[in-house]
Parts: sequence; structure tokens; C-alpha cells
Amino acid sequence: MIAWLGALAVIGAGCSDAPAPPPQTKPVEIASIQSGLTAEAAAQALLATAPDSTVAAPEPAAAAESGPTASWSRQGVFARRPRDLPRAAADAWKDLYATKDQLSAIDEAQRKSFAAAGKAFVRREFQETLERTYALLEERPDFPPALLMLGATYYKLRRYEDSVDAHERFLAHAPSQVGTTQALGHCYYGLGRYEQALAHYERVVEANPTSPEALRGLALSKMRLGDLDGALAGLRRVLQLEPDHAEAQSFLAQVLYDMGESQGALEAAQRARVLAPADPRPWYLISQCLRELGDDESADQVQAEWKEVAAVAEETRSIEARLAYRPPDSHALALRLVDLHTRMRDVRRLGEALDMVAQLRPPGVSEVEVRILALDAFERCGHRQAAENAAKVLEQTCAGEVDAWKRLEQWYQSIGDPQGQIRAGEMWRRLNAGLNR
Repeated sequence: MIAWLGALAVIGAGCSDAPAPPPQTKPVEIASIQSGLTAEAAAQALLATAPDSTVAAPEPAAAAESGPTASWSRQGVFARRPRDLPRAAADAWKDLYATKDQLSAIDEAQRKSFAAAGKAFVRREFQETLERTYALLEERPDFPPALLMLGATYYKLRRYEDSVDAHERFLAHAPSQVGTTQALGHCYYGLGRYEQALAHYERVVEANPTSPEALRGLALSKMRLGDLDGALAGLRRVLQLEPDHAEAQSFLAQVLYDMGESQGALEAAQRARVLAPADPRPWYLISQCLRELGDDESADQVQAEWKEVAAVAEETRSIEARLAYRPPDSHALALRLVDLHTRMRDVRRLGEALDMVAQLRPPGVSEVEVRILALDAFERCGHRQAAENAAKVLEQTCAGEVDAWKRLEQWYQSIGDPQGQIRAGEMWRRLNAGLNR
């Protein structure tokens, strides 16, 4: 239970784009082979959830306050608003964080339901998360951990005003926990409320001076408010803490470009492109810097590539926003994400998309189809390690499937493993013969 409480203490950071993990150095797996999550495992997952920089401190133009406009995005629990919840007395939870076990304040059934809400959050099943969290807040008004969960969920749904409402209510009852609320700063920023974002990030940084995400948010707020020197210093501090922070590197290039330092901006943007080749911002900055430096031919070439990357990024954002609400065509949308991330060779996000494909698999789609899809996608990406792992998982989990061995025979042939090819071929023939009897 303590691990779960630890997650509650940092859920605002973990769900608001906590520092991204380092690039994958081990084989990529997809979630459908994992056993069911315990509450403790869900807690640990929350600590590392959603480092996806594409939604961190969103650009105002991308801020979707009202969320997707399809009718299903405002039906059922999605139609609810935090402002309509019952309120507790101002001092109702004043001593909650003086204890080590905040969940001891609610009964056993409520604890189990809240743990289930956390596991649903990790799976990005936000409807269930909201249903369970609203039910708890109806029974125990303004229970701070539930308010924090609510704020994090609305942030993921890109409903920033609702996230602000939930986070501000949380802080009214738990002001000592401001260090867990960098998502609130992200929401202010996404709504174009830069002064409020700046002030809130300063509070978060005061509580958590080494948080790369809070420092980055603070730097971007300064950039929006015209303090380029402050923004530059802040982004360099982020990169000291996390040298491979792609978004900080990208905005460092932006600030340098705005300061008229085209050569420095070009070098920073090229580094950002290496870290995040699917992010259109570095591509655009590189083209602009090249043009400023007089290399129009190279600038035109990079600009053409930027347009392609930007189109993919725009479609990706649109699909991800829809998938958060799990519409009827979710499986098809997840398959489209697999195609897009494969095209951009974005292995980390491809793994996440494959997770969703497995999770959303309809009755007519077999597990072996999903496993073969994973192998195909990682192979097309040119990521040998991830493809090898996908092949291993296909062999382990689908050993009785004739299609699995046919695909494995092709795989072992492609990597020059004759023993593996022979073994897979023999298994395919044996199983195929059994099917034809």
C-alpha cells in the first residue's frame, strides 16, 4: 500500500509529463504480455507514466479546452465537471498529509476502487478512472488524492479548464503538496495564461528544485513573456539535469533563434532532431536557420521534410485526442497510430501504439495477429533489438499458432539465422499438417 501512496504523492508530476525515460536500451515489449497490475505495480507505473513530450506544456494553439467535439466525448461521465462536485469544509483534510497512509482516511471498499482507478489511468482507460474517482468524491468530498487523480485525468484528456478546477481544489486542501502539481502549470500555459503558469512553476520549483519538467515549464513561460535570457538559462539548467531532454533542446534552439544566434540555434536544433525526429519543431528551425545562414538549397530540402513530419504529427495528435475517449473505432485508430509511428521510425511511441492495439483488440482479432504486427512494425522501423524481442515474444506466447511459425521462419531467414529458420519451418510444417488432417 505504501508504494501506492508514494504514487499519489507524485501523481501530479508523473501524469503531467514527468522526465522522459532514457532511450530504450533493452528490448521493447508490448503491454498485453504483462500480468494484471496490482495496486503497487500501478503505483510504480504512475511514477513513469506519460513522459510524452508532445503534450507537455502544450502550445496555446493546440490547447483543446473543450476536447474532441464528437458527441461521445461529452456523454456519460465525460459530461461531468469538477465544479459540480460537493465541497468539503475548508479544514476537512488539513491533517491528511501529516500521516504516512493517506488512504487510511477512506474505507476498504473505497481504497480498492481508488486502486482500480489508478490502474485504469495507467491503461489510459479514462472513462473508468473518472467514474471511480467521481464516485469516491461524491462519498468523500474533496478527498485530496482523488482530486489530484481527477486533475491528472483531465490533463490527459486535454480538458485544461477542468484540470485547473480539480488541481486548485486539491491545493486548497493540501497546500503542502504543491510540488506534485506541475500539471497545473502546464494547464495554465496551455490556456495562454502565462503569468499564472510562471507563478505556479516557481512554486513547484521551490518545492522540487531539480524537477526538469517544472524547470522547463518555467523557462517556456519566461520565453512567452519575453524574458529570453531567463528562458535560455532555464533550458540550459534542464539540459544539465537531463541532457537528452528533446523538448528542452528544441526550445533552446527556438530561444537562440529568437535572440538572433542562427548558428547556435542550428546546432541546437540539429541535436533536438536527433533526439526527437518525429517532432516537427526542430525541422522547421533547421530550415529557418539554414536560410538565415545563406544555404537556401538545404533550407528548401529540410522545409519539404518538415512539412511531411508536421502532417504526421498533426494527424497523430488528433488520433491521440480521440483515443483518450475510447470511441467505437478505437482499434482502427490505434492501428493508424502504429502506421504513423512506423513511418517516422519512432520506436518508443510505436511501442505505446502497439500496447493500445493489444489492449483494444476486438473479438475478431487474434493475439497472434497483434504479435506479428509488432514484429512487422519494429522490423520496418529498422530497430533490430525491438524486432528481436517481438520475435521472441511471438514464439513464447503463440507457440501453438501456425501463422506465428510461418512468420518466424521468414524472420530468422532475414537475419541470417539458419538454425532458427529450420526450427521455425519444422514447427510450421508440423502444425500445418495437424490442421490439414
